[in-house]
Amino acid sequence: VQAPAGARYGTTTHVITETAGVRVLTDSIGTMSVESFDPEAHTLGVFSTVSSIRQTDADGRPLHVDISHFDLTGVSFRRTIDQRGTVVGRVEATGMTETNAAIAETIRSTIEQSFIKLPEEPVGAGDSWSDRVPLSVPVEGNVLPMLCTMRYRVLGTEGTGDALAARLELDGECDVPETTIGGGVGAIAITSHTTGNWVVSVRDGLTGTLATTSDTTTNILLRGEAAPRTTTMRQSSTTVTTPLLD
Repeated sequence: VQAPAGARYGTTTHVITETAGVRVLTDSIGTMSVESFDPEAHTLGVFSTVSSIRQTDADGRPLHVDISHFDLTGVSFRRTIDQRGTVVGRVEATGMTETNAAIAETIRSTIEQSFIKLPEEPVGAGDSWSDRVPLSVPVEGNVLPMLCTMRYRVLGTEGTGDALAARLELDGECDVPETTIGGGVGAIAITSHTTGNWVVSVRDGLTGTLATTSDTTTNILLRGEAAPRTTTMRQSSTTVTTPLLD
């Protein structure tokens, strides 16, 4: 990542979440700006704001439930990232309300633990690399350790000049081994498999399109029960980042 200080971007994210036979569509629009560049540490200060967010059912109709606690409109996140796009230090969130504070903290933690990264060394078509990233997952008042293994491969490039972009594919797994937790639950185990494609600008490392699909299975064994309860969730997400010209 090597965007200059002062660079500004627009972001759009479309998410399809499917679980228990219900499909929910979430669309959000935001802005992102590079506030600073530290040439010695090779880090960028990045500030992002959610401009709008909308949730609908599979047919595009508004949900008949109160979704105000998911509405992050006006919430901002400030972070420092290195040349791989890895967050360095703590992510700060501002602009929350009592209603959306919980989901804002979840998103803040997710950004802080981002596990999709650019390579450490220069790569070319056909090259691959992998990362093992430890994460923390909040469940029922507990914080559980999760280990993610992500693999990447360069498919090639597209465009020329300032529009030159790398085409990458990614594949990985995240796991929480069976763990006994408090809160009257008992034990829980989580497995998740993610696949996707990433077209990212060679010039700044930020412009591009990231499309991923994750399938997650959660097994919860309640105290006093002989067999675990299993839930599955599929989440498909597409985020497009484009430069904003003044």
